[in-house]
Amino acid sequence: MSKQDPWKRNKASTITSYPQQEALLLNKPRDATPEEFDEWFKTELAPQANMQFKLIIVATILQAFSWLCVMAILYLNFL
Repeated sequence: MSKQDPWKRNKASTITSYPQQEALLLNKPRDATPEEFDEWFKTELAPQANMQFKLIIVATILQAFSWLCVMAILYLNFL
């Protein structure tokens, strides 16, 4: 058995090692206590939800107004 491959390289140098993926840390965090959940709900979730609700209402009104404008222009074109 030859110590070289057809391109005259040493066989030991042609062996490649691929990096291995590190183990995934899928450790589940602990469950929040009811007090921690209530604090998170009052300080983070509720204010963000209220802000998003207002934004959705404004976007809905704008979309309805735009649709009504398109319908009015189509109606005026048919006259």
